[in-house]
Amino acid sequence: MSNCISIRRKHRKVCDGAMNTRIDIFDRSIAVPTVTTEYDETFTPTETVQAMVESTRGISVFDGTNTERAVSHTIYFRYIDFLTAEFWLIIPDNDIILDILNVEDLDYGHEYTKLLCAERGPQSRRANLA
Repeated sequence: MSNCISIRRKHRKVCDGAMNTRIDIFDRSIAVPTVTTEYDETFTPTETVQAMVESTRGISVFDGTNTERAVSHTIYFRYIDFLTAEFWLIIPDNDIILDILNVEDLDYGHEYTKLLCAERGPQSRRANLA
């Protein structure tokens, strides 16, 4: 039987048993282009977690540059203290890169993290860089 913890403020439950998707957390670095080269990005693996992934629609958030971004996924997993919106997520099962828009410590309990993310697309497509 899975262990479910109520989140009073949201009237939802996060269940450990529902965290059935592997998510890789990456730090991204971009090499500055020269006259003969393009931007080159490198993803450095930081952590792998089991998460609950929900597709989302109808939610928009403002990112760090005050640009409105549509949220494509809401992700829940066990709390990680170093995680910020500067990190990136990759779902290895379908090769999708997610840009983290918002990080929330649910009920400030340091038990679960809620992420609002925007899908960037497969990492194999050159058009999805940057």
